[in-house]
Amino acid sequence: MVGQHGGVEGLATGRLAAEIGMSKAGVLGHFGTKESLQLAVVGAAAAEFDGRSGPVRDAIAGMDALWQRDLRIHIRRAVSDGDLPPDTDADQLVCEIAGIMLALNHFLQLQRDRLAPARARRALHRLLGT
Repeated sequence: MVGQHGGVEGLATGRLAAEIGMSKAGVLGHFGTKESLQLAVVGAAAAEFDGRSGPVRDAIAGMDALWQRDLRIHIRRAVSDGDLPPDTDADQLVCEIAGIMLALNHFLQLQRDRLAPARARRALHRLLGT
């Protein structure tokens, strides 16, 4: 459910919780953070429109491209700051992080796996060496 004010940014966990009959803590328990919830919404839309053509698919692809660009910028900054190894392949890391986020969405939405956020965090920690 995309918020009526401000698109995905306006996504209200409290209102979502009320509409699906859960507590706000229950919704956040599934997703961990509001940002993870937003990523799940965008990821579900991407999965629905990725094989189609048209303006909705193009808009989703554009948002995804911006997210990937920003992530690459942060990865390169982390490399230059010494937080990631100097030989880090930013494109590969973006692909692997996106894969973890897609898996998180899959296990949360399709499998209703309450442990998915913790598993995704462990995968990210392992991937980033933190």
